[in-house]
Amino acid sequence: MLEEQWVHMSNAEAQQRLVKIMLAAAVIADNMRALSAAQIDDDLSVNLQAAIEKLSVPEITASLNRVLQSGSPAIDERASNELKRIFGGDQVITGDFEPLRNERVKEILRIPRAA
Repeated sequence: MLEEQWVHMSNAEAQQRLVKIMLAAAVIADNMRALSAAQIDDDLSVNLQAAIEKLSVPEITASLNRVLQSGSPAIDERASNELKRIFGGDQVITGDFEPLRNERVKEILRIPRAA
């Protein structure tokens, strides 16, 4: 039964979806930081933080770097520039690709714990 739930997806579509997820995660983290001083009586913050932490593993950063470096048609220039603006990286100083750093991705996606 589980096999029936799988949908074929091209590599390009998977790359597009990863980019969209990371852009959305940055927006969510920014909004959660804005709410971090508020007293929230549910587990929303904890659950969102756990989900966001899964996006800041080195493997995800490496995947993003492959997409950015390849110039894949799966990602348009606007999305590529937005990823670079939010997460840093690709500041070409020597003419070579400068990859996103996982530490920076973690920093951007970090949601402060409420006191």
